This record gives sequence, C-alpha cells and structure tokens, in this order.
Amino acid sequence: MVSNCAAALQALDDELYVWSRMRRRPCFWWRDDDAYHDSLALQSLRKLLETQFLFLAVIPGLLSVDLVRMIEPGAPVRVLQHGWAHTNHAASGENPSEFPPHRPLGAIERELRAGQAILSGAFPGIFHRVFVPPWHRCANWILRDAVRLGFEGISLQSPLFPLLKRGYPGETNIDIDLCDWTCNGAFIGTERLAVLLVRALKLRRDWQQQDTPVGILSHHALLTAADFGSLSVFLQLLRCHNADWTETQTLFP
Repeated sequence: MVSNCAAALQALDDELYVWSRMRRRPCFWWRDDDAYHDSLALQSLRKLLETQFLFLAVIPGLLSVDLVRMIEPGAPVRVLQHGWAHTNHAASGENPSEFPPHRPLGAIERELRAGQAILSGAFPGIFHRVFVPPWHRCANWILRDAVRLGFEGISLQSPLFPLLKRGYPGETNIDIDLCDWTCNGAFIGTERLAVLLVRALKLRRDWQQQDTPVGILSHHALLTAADFGSLSVFLQLLRCHNADWTETQTLFP
C-alpha cells in the first residue's frame, strides 16, 4: 500500500512530467525571512539552494556584521528589507504588526528610510528596495505609498487566488509558506508541501500562466536538520525536471 506521502511525491513528479511534455520549465523563487545574523540554519539553507537565488528578507535594525561577512561577493543572494526591528506595535488583542495604522506616520517613515540606508550600505549591489512587512501586515497607506517611501517593490503573502495581485507597486508575492503557524512555525511536512506545489503548478497550467513563478517562503531559524533533509528531496526532484529559478531582474525589475 502506497503511503500518502509517497503518493503526494508521485503526483508532484507526474505534474512536473506534464510540464516537460509541454516543453515548459516551471519557475520558482525562494524568500527567507527574519535574517539578521549568521547561523548554522542559514548556512544550511544556503547549502540547500546551492546555485539558486536566495532572496533574504533582512531586519535592518538588528543587523549583525557577521551576516554581512557571510554573504561573499558574487553569491546568489539578494537582500530585501524586512521592516525595521521586527517589533510588534499592534494594540493589545490585535494581530501583530510593526507598522499598524495607529503609529505616527513620521516615525514609520524614519524607520523605513533608516532601514534602507543601513541595508544599502551593508549590501551594495545586492540590496533591492523591496519592502517585506513583518507578519505580512502593515498599514495600507505604506503599501500604496511604497514608491514615495523609497521602495521599488512589495512582497507579501499571495491572495487566496495566488495569480492575482492587490495592485501595489512592484508587488511579487509568495505562494507557499513552509511554516505551519498553528504549530509554532514547524515545517508543514513533505506530504503537504508536495500537495501545495502540485496545486500551484496546475493552477498556472489551467490559467496559462506558466511564466508566473511559484514563490516559496521559509524561516531558516525554524527549520531542523530533518527538515533540510526533506527539502533536499524536493530540490533534487525539481532539478531533475529542469525547473527554473527566477533571478532578480525578472521578479523585481
């Protein structure tokens, strides 16, 4: 009897085979959040992705020099801005947010621009002015005024129909979160990830959006050694089917 996990992996392999029969290469991109210092988990993620681009959402207000030193020149890493200090300023009982609507506009602008200055100085040439709100949540005016605030793009969690966008400037969202937030951010598991990947790829075929990359989100600090082992199975399967990993110019021109 085939296990549910094995069946899910076989379904993913079958879906990738359909793409190869169509002579199409599915596109992916990988964003990792909450980076601010070097760690074994982050090194494991870099090793896992090998030559694939890693879009690292860095917390500028907490940035440690060892993270700057870790990213060697020419590495396939691009830096995005993950808020300011990842501090929750939401009112009691509300969902966490670093930039909720009640915070003064001036304070928010100062923090965002200070973050841009820190990251552009620390990561010249690889920092892209893309705003990743902590907890994927902030006052709507920030997203609408992103360009005025110095940003060239926004990256959030995708809407329920992931091929849609909310209309913010330079918006490029993630489809699949590797964390189960009902279980303190634990890895969603091999079976669930395979199911979500098949769903994302089928959706693109059904709507003839094969060039739209599938965004994957990780939080390296929450991944265990066993999780990295599971993820390596997926990466190897994607490599066997010649999956494409989108570069910066395509995601955030």
